[in-house]
Amino acid sequence: MYIRIANVENLVSFQHSRAMVEKVILAYSGGLDTSCILKWLLDKGYEVICLMADVGQKEDFAAARQKALIIGATEVIVTDVKEKFVEHYIWPARQMGLIYEERYLLGTSLARPCITVALVEAAKKYDAKYLAHGATGKGNDQVRFELNAYALLPHIKVKRSFGRRRRCIEILNV
Repeated sequence: MYIRIANVENLVSFQHSRAMVEKVILAYSGGLDTSCILKWLLDKGYEVICLMADVGQKEDFAAARQKALIIGATEVIVTDVKEKFVEHYIWPARQMGLIYEERYLLGTSLARPCITVALVEAAKKYDAKYLAHGATGKGNDQVRFELNAYALLPHIKVKRSFGRRRRCIEILNV
């Protein structure tokens, strides 16, 4: 996108307005919910930097990155946290015998705090005031993301999703 600036005063004004835009680091998966949240945040006037954390899932990161950029993300960060995930979350949980209902290894539950560490690191690096995620207000994932974020960076604010899938589809169809 190119913007034509007529004179120096307009250039200074444009640079000042860009500097005043608040940044959000979005935990992005490339799915419907986080793509919708990305569009919603952009429509609200935020600069959005997407973060995709590779915890070992089978994901087409290149396709998801392209999707986020097409929607309007300023940048997409793909960070490899597999080693940290295993060393600091999976291995200790396995040592403690943490298995839900004698069969589930809690991979998703353990991944959320690990992803949140990456989100907080990005917020510090990019001087972002907000974090966002795709977890709904009804589930434990929201609590895992947000309480970890507040513990690591108490002044951070979290932009919550609006929750309804039908509304999400409406926003993306605009």
